[in-house]
Amino acid sequence: DAACATAPSILTIKNGATLLFDNRTPKVITFGLDTTKYTIPAYDYRLVAVTAKTFPHATSVDCNARPNVGTINVQK
Repeated sequence: DAACATAPSILTIKNGATLLFDNRTPKVITFGLDTTKYTIPAYDYRLVAVTAKTFPHATSVDCNARPNVGTINVQK
């Protein structure tokens, strides 16, 4: 949303799962998963396969200038 909130704020997934990140605002947003950054145009979405090399792994979700708006726990 406009405040870069995640729903749910903590999510547990299997390694390699594809997640949909959407932007319901009239501005481009940039979000990050750990150190990888992605952009989403206004009123658009992006599909991302979330992976980790070690398990379990807590992936930090950042949005625009807001760090740690959510956590994705990746399991084997």
